[in-house]
Amino acid sequence: MNSMISFVQINEKTKKAFLVFFALFIIILLIFGSIYALIARHMRKNAKEIDTYMVELCQYRIITNPDQFYKAVKYYERRKLHHAIKWPMRIILLIAVGLLFYCIFSTAGTTKKVFSDFFDLFPRFKWQTVKTVNEELKAAGSPSRVVGISWMPVSLIPQVYWKKINPQDINLYISTIFYIILIVLFFKISLDALSYVARIHRGKEKSKMVFEKNLDHYNYFDLPNAYQQPIHPAQPQTTITNPQQTSDTNATESNTPKQDKIE
Repeated sequence: MNSMISFVQINEKTKKAFLVFFALFIIILLIFGSIYALIARHMRKNAKEIDTYMVELCQYRIITNPDQFYKAVKYYERRKLHHAIKWPMRIILLIAVGLLFYCIFSTAGTTKKVFSDFFDLFPRFKWQTVKTVNEELKAAGSPSRVVGISWMPVSLIPQVYWKKINPQDINLYISTIFYIILIVLFFKISLDALSYVARIHRGKEKSKMVFEKNLDHYNYFDLPNAYQQPIHPAQPQTTITNPQQTSDTNATESNTPKQDKIE
């Protein structure tokens, strides 16, 4: 209750700063939630790739127990992951070695430019906080102070500024190319690693389900012909004929005129 009263008593600028912080917090949650949803969707989609080769291994009885199933999935997926990230890792290694030699044989300050000039292409945002405003008021000799938490912003609109760059500096282009390649390869390796984890997880789950004997949904009386006697191996059938029927058949054959043999 006291916290609510103190919130009402603070000035309008601090209230606006608190609302801005709350809105930023919600936006960050939405961003991370979207990223998580995309990752989950990617993993569900790629996890079913183990079915393309594990179905045949089970059909032909090459895999006969859960341990063999899981080991087969790990074997195939490790080979697939190695093949997927082999060249990206080689490219990163070659670029790192090239930048190392470039920085060693270049002038002083080149290393800092190579690893920082790329970020100068983006704007910088700076919000005035309660602490900075109070420091400015104190430096100006003003007795007034802004009430609020020191790190909270006091303005809805941040200060935007660009750091000065030199278009003729080759380090700017080297830094840009390096970071673009690094970002692309990072996403490539990350997606392959997530796919590997998803397929290994599915392989572990399916290794228990494929060979599971489950009676949860089984009922003997729900089967067709539930009361039929078990079928025994086929035995030679013996036909019992009526003697009267047999004598009638013989009489019929004797009364039938025989055809002359045609020579």
